[in-house]
Amino acid sequence: MKKYILLLFVIIYSINLFANSNYSASLTYKHIQGTTYEFNLVIYKDTLNIYPYQFLKIGNNTDTLIKQSQIVNNGIAIVKYKGTHDFHIDGSYTILVSIGNREGGVNNIPNSNNRALTIQTHIIVNSFIGSNNSAIDSIPLIDTAIVNQAFSINLSSNDIDGDSLSYKLKPCRGSSGYPINGYTYPAQPPIFSLDSISGILTWNTPQYQGNYSVLIQIEEWRSGILISYTEREHFIVVDLGSSIDNPNDKSIGKVDIFPNPFNSTLNIEFTEIVNNADLYIFDMVGRQLFHTVINGKQTNISTMELNKGVYFVKIQTSDGSVFIRKVVKN
Repeated sequence: MKKYILLLFVIIYSINLFANSNYSASLTYKHIQGTTYEFNLVIYKDTLNIYPYQFLKIGNNTDTLIKQSQIVNNGIAIVKYKGTHDFHIDGSYTILVSIGNREGGVNNIPNSNNRALTIQTHIIVNSFIGSNNSAIDSIPLIDTAIVNQAFSINLSSNDIDGDSLSYKLKPCRGSSGYPINGYTYPAQPPIFSLDSISGILTWNTPQYQGNYSVLIQIEEWRSGILISYTEREHFIVVDLGSSIDNPNDKSIGKVDIFPNPFNSTLNIEFTEIVNNADLYIFDMVGRQLFHTVINGKQTNISTMELNKGVYFVKIQTSDGSVFIRKVVKN
């Protein structure tokens, strides 16, 4: 009877695995002893179907990662998993984690909500190489860019073993770890590029709003030999317009949004009376959370229902003018 219950659970889990939205992920490892390694997985996702474990696929074998923690920030769950695996013998191994379907509407991944988000790590287990730990970083796996403004972020990592690191852009992976058919980079080099030495990702400049996914491969070199690589996938949100905190945009002086950071209330003040102006609040991945219509020169908006985090306020007046501000709730 227990066998059938377990089989039913596995079937239900497999069906529900793809009934959620995953934004980004990273997979790292550290050496415990001998041929035993600890693996750490971080997933950024929606708050639905947060599973108690994930699976490592190592050749024809599997191992289990157990959920260690989860926090919810601005409607996004950051979930951490950990587990160990003993390779038993020296060798070259590729470790794969497929965590479920992606967020829908990703501009550079066709039919993204039906594409699995998969990342992998490659490691050489060899007693002559000695102890090895993957490169580690602590930067968020979701970034925000602005249309018509240059975007740059330092993705460099730290290696506690002192190994040399290099960085590569790779096509995002789908099921079984294969590159997604139809995947394209947000733009072609040199407009969109990753410096292989410094790890600085540059996009000069985003032209269209929307969401984009990018896979970064971090290679680890020792004595001129490639001994491992790890991967992390980033989710880049290109926001709705170019007028966010842009000192060259003359329209900024027509509206004031304060305080920033804010707590329970946002105040909106115009330099002149507006009629039927639409005000929207979006989260950092572009989801609309609030809408109201403004008439007059000022209004106060209750933000008690918003969680702590980064938001974008968009105001569109009846004459077609658009004002956008990045705001932070403490």
